[in-house]
Amino acid sequence: MTPFTMTAVHSQGAIGRTGSLRITDRGLRFTPMQTNLPGQREPLELAFADVTFVGTAPRRFWPPAFNGQYLRRLQLGSRETGTHLFVVRNVDETARVVRDLWLHEKTD
Repeated sequence: MTPFTMTAVHSQGAIGRTGSLRITDRGLRFTPMQTNLPGQREPLELAFADVTFVGTAPRRFWPPAFNGQYLRRLQLGSRETGTHLFVVRNVDETARVVRDLWLHEKTD
């Protein structure tokens, strides 16, 4: 599989940060833009071996926050770091690709 990168907003809790999401056959790497606030610039790496769930999160309208919750998002659960949400284009197709890669990693 050829790795690919897309623009994304990562949120965990009430914090949302803009950056790029790289998807490979081994996992995901989110690289935040350096224009994010200090403390929100650390990259995030999720190996499929540590992922417990892949799906989409429904839109939410309360409590109000600037973390992309008004959109459906790619949702991943991690044993180590909890639930991660990503606003991406074509969320259903992206979730399908990530889920297939995750399931393939689990069976290897």
